[in-house]
Amino acid sequence: MLSQLDNSTAKSIRKAAIRVGRTDALLNDIREAEPYNFEAFAIVRGGDDNTMEIWNDPEVVSFLMHYDVPFYTALGHSHSRTLADQYADASFATPTAFGSSVESILAGKRRFKEMEAEYARLKQEYILLANATQAPPTPAHQGHDWVKVTAIFGTCLFLAYLAVLALTQ
Repeated sequence: MLSQLDNSTAKSIRKAAIRVGRTDALLNDIREAEPYNFEAFAIVRGGDDNTMEIWNDPEVVSFLMHYDVPFYTALGHSHSRTLADQYADASFATPTAFGSSVESILAGKRRFKEMEAEYARLKQEYILLANATQAPPTPAHQGHDWVKVTAIFGTCLFLAYLAVLALTQ
């Protein structure tokens, strides 16, 4: 699988051996690999043997989901789906299929981070613009009430009308 990746991507991937014969050994090995320190983790293995049943163990799947980071499965079987496959963020039938998708998964994650950064920048710009254009509050005694202005204007017009009538008679 790593041979399908470019050199820098392959070097950035940390590998850990995980024993799949017994549930307690599997969980301990995953715990020691510290998947919470990563942006994602993948369980990749080839072949189909009697250890496949461990991936249907609800305790194992619950443990994988506990880390709250995306996880991917490539368990080397295409004829059946395990419980781990069903709960994985993405499941691949073989390690080769996963290897073919790693570059696009990483590109998507990079694009998502770029979008998050752009969102944060635009949000900050919006806040700055909103603060810059916000007029200071006007004290109540300096403000004009629209109804009062209309009433005063109407009164002035009425007085002007009366003055014109008086002058024309």
